[in-house]
Amino acid sequence: MRDHDLSRRTFLISLGTTVAATSLTATIFESCSPASTADTGTLSGTTITLDLNNTENAPLGTVGGAIKTTDPNDSSRPMIVARISETAAVAYSSRCTHQGCEVSLPEANRITCPCHGSTFDGAGNLISGPATRSLRTYQASLDGAMITVQA
Repeated sequence: MRDHDLSRRTFLISLGTTVAATSLTATIFESCSPASTADTGTLSGTTITLDLNNTENAPLGTVGGAIKTTDPNDSSRPMIVARISETAAVAYSSRCTHQGCEVSLPEANRITCPCHGSTFDGAGNLISGPATRSLRTYQASLDGAMITVQA
């Protein structure tokens, strides 16, 4: 009878060790994997309208200006809206596609990730890694003094 109890004990210890090791491995893998899971979710269907006459949006009044904002329905989705010409604006995620770090606003048509140095152009297109993909983009349009983003 004692051998049977020992076998059960050994099995339970082995099972616990396996579960712990699997959980640890999954956690390590998730923390080291690219941030693509954060940036590939479904769009919320929200329309964000930015009035260029509003002082908070003043940087968007000039070409090269940019601001950070978020999807009002999902604050975990920060984005950058940038004015790229007299007639066009772009919007893209402000999370680097490498590991999800928050990137800087564009300066001199360049965006830099402070964590590992990936660089993107002012429209969010990848210039150099370690990121392997451009920033996630959102549909944006400029009409007069209004920029509309489909998030």
